Amino acid sequence: MNENNFPTRTISSAVSLNRPSTPTNTPCKENVGLIQGAETFCPETNALLKKRLQASTLIFTIGTILFYVRGFFTQDQPLNFQLVLLVVLLVSLAILYSSACLSMRALRTLEGVVFSSLAFLLGIKYSTVIWNAAALGNEAIALTNINHLGFAFFAMIVVYGLFIPNTWKRTFVVVLSLAMFPIMSFAFIYSHYEIVRHTETWSLTLFFVFFGMVISVYGSHIMHTLRQEAKKAREIGQYRLKEKIGSGGMGEVWKAQHRMLVRPAAIKLIRQEVIQKEDDSAQTALRRFEREAKATSRLQCPHTIQIYDFGQTQDNSFYYVMEYLEGLDLDTLVAKFGPISPARTVHLLKQVCLSLAEAHFRGMVHRDIKPANIYTCQMGLQYDFVKVLDFGLVKQRSWKEEENGKPELKLTKMGVVTGTPAFIAPEMILQNNEIDRRADIYALGCVAYWLLTGLFVFAKESAMATLLAHLNDEPIPPSEVAGQEIPPALDEIVMSCLSKKPQDRPSSAMDVYRSFCSCSLGEDIWNEESAARWWVKYTK
Repeated sequence: MNENNFPTRTISSAVSLNRPSTPTNTPCKENVGLIQGAETFCPETNALLKKRLQASTLIFTIGTILFYVRGFFTQDQPLNFQLVLLVVLLVSLAILYSSACLSMRALRTLEGVVFSSLAFLLGIKYSTVIWNAAALGNEAIALTNINHLGFAFFAMIVVYGLFIPNTWKRTFVVVLSLAMFPIMSFAFIYSHYEIVRHTETWSLTLFFVFFGMVISVYGSHIMHTLRQEAKKAREIGQYRLKEKIGSGGMGEVWKAQHRMLVRPAAIKLIRQEVIQKEDDSAQTALRRFEREAKATSRLQCPHTIQIYDFGQTQDNSFYYVMEYLEGLDLDTLVAKFGPISPARTVHLLKQVCLSLAEAHFRGMVHRDIKPANIYTCQMGLQYDFVKVLDFGLVKQRSWKEEENGKPELKLTKMGVVTGTPAFIAPEMILQNNEIDRRADIYALGCVAYWLLTGLFVFAKESAMATLLAHLNDEPIPPSEVAGQEIPPALDEIVMSCLSKKPQDRPSSAMDVYRSFCSCSLGEDIWNEESAARWWVKYTK
């Protein structure tokens, strides 16, 4: 039981809060592969490669600028090819930092341009110094720059292998190509100038180059293997986990994407530490998780969150896959934008009634109806489309219960009140075994009160005080505390839902639905056009 702000008992469904219904900018579409492991079709590799190329190209550009400027203050005058190289790097940098969608082929082309240009600069720079020194008979300068050339290519080859995402085979081909610059330079100088034919110097330099190749290829293989393992760890069945969007006492919710259909989804995972507990709470959590998935999957109302899949991963984590919603929950709606109009309140709650009506028809009692478990979202071309979710506390009468009149399984511990204090029915506080659908109707009245006034029915200092108020205090009609005019008919509906005794409330969700339909709201209107205008205005 949470106190004060009474946060959600379990994690909410997957949503993207306040997303625009019609995006103003067309995002870069991800390329999705039909062949698992194909480099061209991996959006994660594209993003990683682009980020690494941005950083490396920026460093190379700064170094080239400093190297070019240095030539004006030393005896080494800057060469024309250095200016060409600087232009090439600046253009590559501009492309990499632009908003353009770059394919894997384009990124690999830029990678080749950047690293081959750098290799060309190093090769020409040091080879020119070595050739000139050898021609003048300056053995010391020639041999020193041979070592410098070997070490420079060693560093560049190692950086490429450890920094640029690759398979080991492709890394081998690339670093072998890079190594040909110093090898060909060494061969040419060795064949023309006897003064630099020192076996020890050449062998050490070539050792640096080939040792760098070994480190680069092996390091690339290790890094690639780790990336693949991390990728597999973020995959569940046909779904790839993208980002964590919620968590709670029992588990986590991740935004995911179907690998073949590119369909977004939300995956709810039960925590490993919950499963591994050796007390009764672990079994209760698992049964509740399974019950939530099975109960929700049986419901077909479009206003109930849809379940796509349910199962267990290789590491024994339980999960289920549900639809991904673009919208915001009613708790956030009121907290961010303030109380909503009576007409919109009726529009939203009518849809909640339809979801609850089916659940009640199938013998289910939600028991945790609250603003955080009700989402308004955009579904296709429809706005303010409601989804009811989080059936983790659902109570269902099985065929054995109907036959024997006794509960088959009790997942709630004795002495523990389930639900959320601000939206809990009095009979749930008393742990009455006769809890039925009218407990959801009481909670629905609390939700209506929140939407119209922005206040809880009973706002007390603690959870216990709130529970006692639900048991003993009479609620103040929303019309007396709201900062807007509440139609008498709507005021009456809300107060009837908040009756202490279940028998004094509407007998079913469909009764509440019909009351909402016949409720006179005067000139207050909320329809599809109103909803569309609101979403376009406030969710940009």
